[in-house]
Amino acid sequence: MPVDEDRKTPVFPASQRLFAMETWGKDAIPSTSQASGISYRSDSEPCLSTVMLPSDLPGSAINLFDELKAHPSCIIKSITIDNQSIGSPEKQGESWFSKIGIYTSKLTSLNCWKGMKEETRQLDRDIQNFTNSCLNESHELSECQTNEGQAYIPYDLAKMYISKIADDMQKMKLKYMDIIKEIDSNTKKRQEQISLSLRNHYQDKMRTLKIRIQAYHEVMNEKSQHFQDKMKDLEMEKELWLQEKTSLLLEINELKEKLESEECRTADMEKTEFELVKCPLCNGDYQRQIANTRSEKADEREQISYIL
Repeated sequence: MPVDEDRKTPVFPASQRLFAMETWGKDAIPSTSQASGISYRSDSEPCLSTVMLPSDLPGSAINLFDELKAHPSCIIKSITIDNQSIGSPEKQGESWFSKIGIYTSKLTSLNCWKGMKEETRQLDRDIQNFTNSCLNESHELSECQTNEGQAYIPYDLAKMYISKIADDMQKMKLKYMDIIKEIDSNTKKRQEQISLSLRNHYQDKMRTLKIRIQAYHEVMNEKSQHFQDKMKDLEMEKELWLQEKTSLLLEINELKEKLESEECRTADMEKTEFELVKCPLCNGDYQRQIANTRSEKADEREQISYIL
């Protein structure tokens, strides 16, 4: 493995350098689709990001300029920094630091659903500080060039930025975990309050229903007692009416017997009268007796008709 004596940086073969650079670019720097995919996760699943640090970072060589022309999409091309590439969103793939800025700015969209302005402002300040630090340290990258004008990646600088990204991701992870815990606690408290209010509401309803049922039972008991008393009175009246009925039937039978006996007596009297008419020698006393018996019979008939 040859080593450049001026920069003390190991020089790898072309194929090995390209493979290492592509691996390092895929692992360390998230693409736009990955960043957008991570930034629009739901609030129930916190964003868990891991930064894969390669064991061998890519170096630089003098003949790397030809390989960059052959491979224009290589990740080394994004090391050259200018203010336009950072500011314009149309050149996101041309600058490594612009991709970092886009990645961190997309992560800020997680705060939009919650509407926490303080957290968003703090995160914006962190991003602005990070961008300012990147711009302030751009002169370090200008020094990391060979005499031929080819750029290379310093290990310490790359390690510093990757550690910054890892720390920021860890802080954001902890922050959002705290937010999720707070949301869970608030939802639990709200659910407990709602359940307590519902329980009290329906307990009051059950209490009023029990009172109404008790009042209804009392009214029904009073009504049933009243009807029972009335039934007893009616039964007593019925017994009295039955007794009167039996007594009246007995009286009617007695009167019938009397009428029958009177009819027999009248028949006998008429017979005797007929005989007296035939006999002119009968005395006046016997005639008076017949008249008295007739008057008594008439009185008895009037009494019977009055009773019936």
